Amino acid sequence: MKPTGNPDPGLPDFKFINRIPIVDVARKIELEVIGDGEIRCWRSNEHKRGTSPFLRVLPANKVICGACGTSKMSVVDMVRHFGGFETPREAGECVASFYPDVPRTPKGIHLKNPTCEPVPPGCRNLWTLLIPSGVWAELSETAKALVPVFLLFAEWNDAGDEGLLTISHGGLKQYTGLRSPNALVKAIKELEEIGWLGKRPSLRGHSPAQGVMTYVITPLSQGVRDKANETAPALAARISYEKGIAKRKREERKRALQSK
Repeated sequence: MKPTGNPDPGLPDFKFINRIPIVDVARKIELEVIGDGEIRCWRSNEHKRGTSPFLRVLPANKVICGACGTSKMSVVDMVRHFGGFETPREAGECVASFYPDVPRTPKGIHLKNPTCEPVPPGCRNLWTLLIPSGVWAELSETAKALVPVFLLFAEWNDAGDEGLLTISHGGLKQYTGLRSPNALVKAIKELEEIGWLGKRPSLRGHSPAQGVMTYVITPLSQGVRDKANETAPALAARISYEKGIAKRKREERKRALQSK
């Protein structure tokens, strides 16, 4: 028998939570914060002598502990590890208890998305698949720099849904202005993971050492559509939340003016 009571309010928006200033969250969960933002590691008593007892706050709103050898931790990661939560949702619920305006996404909505999908099923506009759905906002700046290069130089089939481009890493760096080989490799993998492109070794006589690859570009693939359906609800929730905040601020200003 299913339990009665209030229905599941949905999953807290992890992307929204991970944008809340991590130092502020550290204070909420009663981690020791020194001054304007030095967060003491909760395992600092176990650190080797001479190592820093503090977490290092990174520009991407993440923290890392060099003494513990941890990987980069987002807000959800930090709360989960500090609080001993078994799942990210439990950590997200903990944060949401301090921030009641955290948007929520109905459970399973990314599988069916009946009302929040801004991308029609038959959409063949590659930019519409990426931008209104929120996929573009999630891409790294490096991946965003690669997309127009692939689109411009690829040779497309008659249907316009698959393109081929043989190019070296050096060529990609020249056209995009990128300098870091590691960032380039990560960005290509990022586009692969959402089904936007695939790659295979070039068949034009280049050696692997030259870094020349033939890329199969599939901006209208089912993988991209699935990713769009997954990200659209969270984007819609954030937009709705921000509109609500703006509306409340307008009403507060209006009341303040009327009271004068």
